Amino acid sequence: MSAPATTVSSHVKRLSARGHVRQVPHPEDRRSYRITLTDAGQHAYTTAGRHFRSVLATVEAALPRPAGDVQQALRDLHAAIGAAAQRA
Repeated sequence: MSAPATTVSSHVKRLSARGHVRQVPHPEDRRSYRITLTDAGQHAYTTAGRHFRSVLATVEAALPRPAGDVQQALRDLHAAIGAAAQRA
């Protein structure tokens, strides 16, 4: 996710408090755990996905060129920013 561990931990705590995820001990590594969706979490995920898809369709319809072209332009921009940052 490219996020600091503290940020991820904070998100997991909030999702757990909402009853959307549960932490399951990793079967092979006692120091870590796996995060699984609860039924409530699966419902929230599905509902959010439905809302997201409708908004995404609206945004894609408003783009001046096909979404794939815009996505490629954004990947190119990201790569250019990364390259410039390394030179700086």
